[in-house]
Amino acid sequence: KQWYQRRVVITAGKKIVFRSIEVSSASVETSENLALSCIYTGDDNVKSVSWKHGGVVVNADDDPRISIVTADYNSVSGQKSELSITGVKKDEGGSYTCVYEMKTLTALEGTITVDVFKIIALPTYTYNPSSIVVTFTGTTAATSVAWTFDGATENAAFSNPTPGTFTDNEISYTITVDMSKINDGSAPIKVKAVLSFDGKTTSPETETSVYKRSFTTPLPATDKVTEASKEFSCVASGENNDDFTIIWFVGETEIKDADDSATIAKKKKVPTATLR
Repeated sequence: KQWYQRRVVITAGKKIVFRSIEVSSASVETSENLALSCIYTGDDNVKSVSWKHGGVVVNADDDPRISIVTADYNSVSGQKSELSITGVKKDEGGSYTCVYEMKTLTALEGTITVDVFKIIALPTYTYNPSSIVVTFTGTTAATSVAWTFDGATENAAFSNPTPGTFTDNEISYTITVDMSKINDGSAPIKVKAVLSFDGKTTSPETETSVYKRSFTTPLPATDKVTEASKEFSCVASGENNDDFTIIWFVGETEIKDADDSATIAKKKKVPTATLR
């Protein structure tokens, strides 16, 4: 959280009146909780405090997720107002203004810019990818993305990290994957993407485990079937067997109800198997 201070010195006749207001800044992920605060200190007494979002007054009575609490701060000459939103929504980002109406002088305002963002989580496992894409949505574009591979900043199989263009509050970051540089049967590589923003402390992140899916027991090299019937079988490598299916084909026709083996009648074409 960062703080900004605005100080106003007003000469009223021969008396110098000091007034200042401090406001927080915030970035928060969609569905998380948002907390904003304004702190006023000064010689003038506060008559009332209100909050605006995009110029529209925020009414806590209209939404049970919203709470506004104002109380004395440090001394009778200071007041702190806090705005809280539970489960913030994407359209609740933008400009927030706290307005202190004074009993004597003109009102004093403090404006806060709130970034509401969401990073689209990567799947737990990614098999044989040609690239990995991380998508981010928000009111302000992420300034950069840091990739790590099993905790390291470099890996020969991953290259060309390319950020996209921030349009319609969305941006995608892509990194190319060369699966030929990953050994068959090797352990999954944990790939993490961490986004960052200029001047913000929040760093949303997501990760996936890149796995080289392959047939550890491939189909035999058979040109044709000469027996009355023949069984074909193959075995695939995998970290989580629930995440993939072996699909069988004869020519371009899929064989239904086949799992890891298929029986082909005599004089039929030899089947092929693919991982999906």
